[in-house]
Amino acid sequence: MLKTKNELLKMNKKELNTYKRSEEIKESFNKNSLCINCSHCTDCSYCSGCSHCTDCSGCSHCTDCFNCRNVKGLKYAICNMEVGKEAYFNKMKELKD
Repeated sequence: MLKTKNELLKMNKKELNTYKRSEEIKESFNKNSLCINCSHCTDCSYCSGCSHCTDCSGCSHCTDCFNCRNVKGLKYAICNMEVGKEAYFNKMKELKD
């Protein structure tokens, strides 16, 4: 069962990374890196037009995303769930600490 926005925001970095790899959001994706027009990305694969994303793959035209897989056009998202700008940046700050 997919997590809710509130459940995602309560998870720590280890829990988010485990959830990212879980069956709930795992889909097949090309593991060959093919990023286009990306910036500030890490551990990306087969992305296009993304910006400020971390640990994502198979995404297209996303901005400010963390641990997303195979999605299009998300903004301020964690594990494929849009959480809003303020919640996103608060969570990213929390995960840095």
